[in-house]
Amino acid sequence: MKQLVLLRHAKAKRHADDGTDEQRALSNRGTQDAKLVGRYLRDLEVKPNLIVHSTATRTTETAYAVCNELHPTPMTLGEDGLYLASESGIMDCIRRTEPEVNSLVLVGHNPGIADLAFYMKESHDEPLDINEFKVYPPAACAIFQLDIDDWCNALRGHMTHYQLAEDLADGSRVSLRP
Repeated sequence: MKQLVLLRHAKAKRHADDGTDEQRALSNRGTQDAKLVGRYLRDLEVKPNLIVHSTATRTTETAYAVCNELHPTPMTLGEDGLYLASESGIMDCIRRTEPEVNSLVLVGHNPGIADLAFYMKESHDEPLDINEFKVYPPAACAIFQLDIDDWCNALRGHMTHYQLAEDLADGSRVSLRP
């Protein structure tokens, strides 16, 4: 059994100092939201062995903010190929994960992360529809249980939680309940 957390990067500033999209940093709100998501995962007793993230500044900062809230502290790995990756590109990255990793957090970008989260659901009659995933706002996360022993076999899983950072910020936990 493997656990996968698909996390969209937290809210970023509109512009980077150098003008490139890839270098946009988190806004103050984004930093706070990423920490909230880290605490939320810790409270759920999610103990990732590894956090893989795009090398864009906003995903890197999101990954580190989440990582700093988790105990034990997981390893982090930046992947160039995850910057604005498609659903299939993200899945390829997941399938390359070492089998010793039991719990993986992947921090990416829309629309790929939302598309993959919707695709990963085993049952499309869970109480979420495609429109909720197309929005998949900054710092939204979906947690899946996959009945596999090796990530190379990753395909679909049972979604146990879907959480929006904005709901954590106001003190509520309006997540998908199994």
